[in-house]
Amino acid sequence: MVKCPFHFLKSNRQGPAGWLARSEKEAVVFEVGEDRDIAEQLRMIDLHEEDVRLLKAIQPLISEHIEEITFSFYDKVLGVPVLERIIREHSTVERLRQTLRNHLIEMFSGRIDQAFIDKRMRIAQIHEKNRLGAQVVYGGVSKPAKCLSGRYLPICGQL
Repeated sequence: MVKCPFHFLKSNRQGPAGWLARSEKEAVVFEVGEDRDIAEQLRMIDLHEEDVRLLKAIQPLISEHIEEITFSFYDKVLGVPVLERIIREHSTVERLRQTLRNHLIEMFSGRIDQAFIDKRMRIAQIHEKNRLGAQVVYGGVSKPAKCLSGRYLPICGQL
């Protein structure tokens, strides 16, 4: 079984209280514009400016462990034969790992604006074009999402 790709967050000496304190000092950009669909999606996932500050506060840890995170993610994805076939048909695992590295660093950058949203929309279109619809993408990110939930990262429940 592949361990949580974010396990290092639990054992970091700063701990949840340190991340919360640090996040309060983080300057972020959270400008989502007037797009009602985007606003509704953000409400659905319950993403707010304080969440973006917290993400930015832990970005150094993400950067430090980015290789481990991306390898863990693709180990999980490549364990599904249909996904492995689609990936190898349309790209290379190394290219996708690099894309995921960039994506994660940007997600934890403290900047959510129209350019960030546009880039994620392009990624979604590529996934759809390559038959990696929402169901498959959600399945691929379920382990990282579970790891970042309150079960693995107690700080989530404190925000």
